[in-house]
Amino acid sequence: SHANLSWQSYQPILTNPFFWRILPLGTFCYGGFIAIQTLWFGPWLIEVMEYQPSTAAQIVFGFNTVLLVAYLFNAWILPKLAKRGIDTMRYMTWMVGASMVMQACAYFWQTPLVWIWWYLFAITCASFVLAQSIIVLYFPKHYSGRVSTTYNLTLFIGAFIVQWGIGHLLDFGIAMGWNKTSAYDLALAVFLIVQIAGFIWFLIAPKYYPAAFFRDDDEEENTPVTT
Repeated sequence: SHANLSWQSYQPILTNPFFWRILPLGTFCYGGFIAIQTLWFGPWLIEVMEYQPSTAAQIVFGFNTVLLVAYLFNAWILPKLAKRGIDTMRYMTWMVGASMVMQACAYFWQTPLVWIWWYLFAITCASFVLAQSIIVLYFPKHYSGRVSTTYNLTLFIGAFIVQWGIGHLLDFGIAMGWNKTSAYDLALAVFLIVQIAGFIWFLIAPKYYPAAFFRDDDEEENTPVTT
């Protein structure tokens, strides 16, 4: 049947240990970042930091500009790092870890210079997109389209969950009688904790859920991904 054919097409991806190892980085780190960037960053600047909308817009514009430059920097630096034995996986791991620190400072160190932490967050979170190239290259070439589609789906699911979840936690905090700053603190703390948990899983998963080589009867070789 068509359903069985579809499942057989995606089963090697959805049952692959490495896919599940890297999934939280896509769903909650990258997907969550999309939610923050597109929906909650501006309102946070206005409602928590009490910036004027025009000032908040300038900060958001600067954030996106820094993000774009960071993407270009990654494209430039990664080949140079590879020549020194530092692969994309290792670089991404360092930067994702750094992004957790930058987020904590950006969310909770609410000073007039908080935009600096947000811009540093933009630099580090540019590494989130690298997970997609890693997971696509992990599989044989004829799986590339399906892997990319599946991974992109998890990004949008994560973005929706975080967009909805932050809004729900804001409503909860306000219903409890908290001010908006405290409600935002709650929502962003939960979001950060979920990301940290996903990152820890990414680090320790090989010990408990080995990132095995991909198996496919049509391929004579399997492509490992090193950490």
